[in-house]
Amino acid sequence: MDSPCMGEVQWDLQDQKILEGEALHHPKRRKNKMVKDKECSMFLAGLFGWNEAGQSVMKLAPRSSAELVTETLMLELGSHLKRSDRQQRERLIEYRRVKNGVDYTWLASVPRQAYELSPGDELELRDISSKISPSQCGPVILRFRRLMLEFEPEGAEIPRLFRSVLQDFVSKEEEQRKKKQEGPWEKRRRAKSLATFSFKPPRLRVNPFQLEDAHGSDTESELAASGRARSKSMPEFSTTEEVH
Repeated sequence: MDSPCMGEVQWDLQDQKILEGEALHHPKRRKNKMVKDKECSMFLAGLFGWNEAGQSVMKLAPRSSAELVTETLMLELGSHLKRSDRQQRERLIEYRRVKNGVDYTWLASVPRQAYELSPGDELELRDISSKISPSQCGPVILRFRRLMLEFEPEGAEIPRLFRSVLQDFVSKEEEQRKKKQEGPWEKRRRAKSLATFSFKPPRLRVNPFQLEDAHGSDTESELAASGRARSKSMPEFSTTEEVH
């Protein structure tokens, strides 16, 4: 059986909940509670560094297309360098195992360091990669992979092959850009040259003396021929003198 003191405590708790509910519905008290909640959240954010993270995220500017292309191409080069180093290390281990049976040389020997790009080569490759258009990024990667499978370069040969592929695509893009820029100017120049050009008929030089000579010779030959034909067709007449 519950004691009267316990009943009083329960009634006091219920009254307190009711009062708190009524206080929340009061505009002024509700505003004070919102301010306290905001202060609490700001304290927790400062304690765990949430504000700094949010500010750093807000400060990050969107990357340009050239930066995205450069990062993609450099990641492709880095993956090929790591893969080539791993394959070379596996071939070396396999060669030692076949030659000496069980290979324990890796316990005493210093591990071979992987090939790393020098800062100058990396800056040069990044500069060339930034000149590749986004539409050509995929073809560059496909061609580089095909050449890697064909030649299987190692170490320093891989960046040289990558540089040659980039320079080839950059030169082609520059040629296409020049053709596009020179196209309208070439058409205008051709139209201007055609407008200034006038078609003139060839001059005929007429010599009246040659025409008269030719005409006279033709008429004389025609008259002679007609006279010969007439003399052959007409009978001969002879005149006799009468004697008185």
